[in-house]
Amino acid sequence: MNTDRTRLLRQRRNLASLSQRDVADLKDAFGRLKGSTAERNYSFFASVHFVHTTNVHESELFLPWHRAFIQEFEDALRVFKPGLTLPYWDWIGQPSIPSAFASNGSNPLYAERYTEVFRKRNNLELPTRTSIKQLMTDTNFFLFGGGIGNAGDLECAHNMVHLWVGPVMSQIASSPCDPIFWVHHANVDRLWAAWQSTHPGANPFNLCLPLEGLKPEWTVQGTLDINHLGYEYVESVQTMELKDGGFERSTVLGSVMSPPTSFSRAELRIQGLKAMTQGLNYIDVFVGRETKRAARVALYGVNSMTGDSSGHLCFTPMEPMPTMRPMNARIDLTAALKCIGRDAIVKLRVEIPGTSKAGVLLKAQQISVVFT
Repeated sequence: MNTDRTRLLRQRRNLASLSQRDVADLKDAFGRLKGSTAERNYSFFASVHFVHTTNVHESELFLPWHRAFIQEFEDALRVFKPGLTLPYWDWIGQPSIPSAFASNGSNPLYAERYTEVFRKRNNLELPTRTSIKQLMTDTNFFLFGGGIGNAGDLECAHNMVHLWVGPVMSQIASSPCDPIFWVHHANVDRLWAAWQSTHPGANPFNLCLPLEGLKPEWTVQGTLDINHLGYEYVESVQTMELKDGGFERSTVLGSVMSPPTSFSRAELRIQGLKAMTQGLNYIDVFVGRETKRAARVALYGVNSMTGDSSGHLCFTPMEPMPTMRPMNARIDLTAALKCIGRDAIVKLRVEIPGTSKAGVLLKAQQISVVFT
C-alpha cells in the first residue's frame, strides 16, 4: 500500500474496456476537432507528422517525439471533452479493427482499411504475443527504441500494424489521417512505459534534443516519465459509489465484477480521504467473506492538528496550525483478486478499528479498483 497527496493521474484505458458512453465521447471529440477552424485542429496535427516524418522515424526520437505528439493531440481533444483521455488499442489482445473505428454512417473514427482477404493475399500480419514478449527483454534503448538511422525493435513491430491496417495507415507520413493512428500509438507508448518500468535509466542517448514541430518546451528529457506528464496506462477501471460519500465504522464499498482476463496488478484507490472526527488511525480492507484483512491503511496526516496538540510542540508556531490536504491511498489487492474467476462478483469492505463512534467518520472523493 502507498499513499500520496499528488494530483490524480489521467487514465488511458484499454479501448476494449470502454463503455458506450466513453466511445460516444471519443467520437464526439474527434468529430469536433476535425470540424474545428482553430489553428490546432485535426488537419494541423496530421500536417505536423507529415512534415517531420523523416526526422522522427528510424531514430532515437521515434518514441519520445510520438509520446509528446499524442499528448498534444489528446490535449486538443480535451478542449471539447475535458475529462477525455486517449484509449489504447491492444492489437495483441484485440487482433482486429476495433468496432468503434468500423464504418457506421458518419463515424468520425472511420477510414478506409484493408479487408481480411487483402491481408491474407498480401501476407500482412500483426505482431505476435511472442515477438512483443521478446522485444520487452531488450537490454538497452538502442535495441528497443532505436538510434541514428536505426529502427528499434518496437518501431519495427509498430510498422507491421501500420501495414496491416492500411491503406491510409500504410503511408507513413500521412498515417495520422486515419484516426486509428492515435490509439495505435497510445499502445506503442504504453509498451515503452512498461519497458521503462523494468529498465530504469535505459534512456535515449541525447536527452537535450528538442522535439521539432511540437511546443518549444518539449525535449527528449521531458518525455521520460509519463506520471510526470500526468497520465498512466490501465487495463480497466471499476468505480464504486460510496453511500453518503463516506465511511462508517463498517462499510461495504461495492463489488468487483468480471475482472480482466489478464492483469498484472489490481489496486483499490481511495482518493480524497478526510477525517470527519479526531482519533482515527487505520482502515482495514477485506475482500469477499475473508475475515483476515487484505490490507491496512494508516491514516497519518488525515487528522488535522487540534488546539490541545500545542502542548507537544518543541517550538513556538509563528503561523496558524496547518490544514492537511486530503490523502490518496493505493492498496495492492492483486493477490486477493487474482483468485476470483472471470465472471465472479466479490465485495470489498472497509472496517475502521479502535472506535465505537457512529455515523460517517471518513469522507472520500472517489473509490475505484484499477487493473493494470
